Amino acid sequence: PCPVVLQTQFKESTRWLGAQAHQLPAGTIHDIPLHIYNFSETPARGTLRVAEAPAGWLVELPEGELAIPPGGRLEQTLRLRLAYTGTQSITGDWVTLRGDFGTLGEAVLAFRAATDVNSLTPAVTHPLASAARKEAWTLNINHGATMTAEPAEDGAVLFTMDFGDSDPWAYPYLNLTAEEFPAADYQGISLTVQLIEGEGTLRCQFGEESGAMYLAELNAKAGEREPQRLTALFGSATWGSYSKPDPNRTLDPDQIRRLLVGINAKPNTRVRLLVRDIRWIKF
Repeated sequence: PCPVVLQTQFKESTRWLGAQAHQLPAGTIHDIPLHIYNFSETPARGTLRVAEAPAGWLVELPEGELAIPPGGRLEQTLRLRLAYTGTQSITGDWVTLRGDFGTLGEAVLAFRAATDVNSLTPAVTHPLASAARKEAWTLNINHGATMTAEPAEDGAVLFTMDFGDSDPWAYPYLNLTAEEFPAADYQGISLTVQLIEGEGTLRCQFGEESGAMYLAELNAKAGEREPQRLTALFGSATWGSYSKPDPNRTLDPDQIRRLLVGINAKPNTRVRLLVRDIRWIKF
C-alpha cells in the first residue's frame, strides 16, 4: 500500500445513490477539492495523471511536482466537465487518477460521476401531439378526490386537483396513437411542468402493452413555481407492483402504449399542475 492517499471532496448534494455516482450538470466546469495526504514519516514528492476517463470528459489535474511533508496534507483542485451527450454522461462512468511518488509507491483514486439528466441536450426528439389536447387525457385520481382539465397557453393542459383525507394521488393519462409509440432505441421522456399550487412528488408512468407499469421520478425542484423542463429515463424506471407482471422484467420503449403524468400530493390540499411539450428523446 502507498502511504500517499488521494481524496476528492464532492458536495453532499451531488450524491446519486441509484448509480453510486456524483451527479453534476453537464457542460459546466466543476472545481472539485482534491486532498493529497502523506501518512509516511518522510517527505513525499510526485506527480499526478489521469489514468482513465470517458471520451469527451474534461479532467484537469495540477501540473508539475507536488511536495507533501511527513504527516501533511496538500490541498489542490481537480477540474471536471462532463459531456452533453453520450451514454457515459447519462448512466455514469469512472474516472481514475494515479500519482507516482517514487519509492513511496503509486497512489490511486477512482470515483464515479454522472450528469444531471435535465442538463443534457437530446439528439433526437419525438413530440406527442395529443398531449396538447385536453380531450386526449383521461382523468385519473384517487377515490374521494376531484380533478378537472382545461386548455392553457402554448399547447399546455392545466390539471386542477382537490384532495381529501385519503391517499392523495392523481395520474391523468394518454392512450398513445400508433404514430406516438416510441422506437426501441429511445431513452426517455422530456416535458415541461409547472406546479402552480400545492406540493408533492411529480412522477410519470409508462404502461406497456402487456399491462405492466413502470414508474419514473421527474426530480422536480421542491418549492419551484416557475416552469421546469424535466427528463426521466426509461433505464431508471422501476416496475410497479400494483400492475401486471412483465415477462422480461424490463421496460421496452417500443411496447409503451400509455403515458401517465402526475403527482403524489398531501391530504386536504389543492394542486394545480400545468403540463406541456411532451417528447420522447434519445441522446
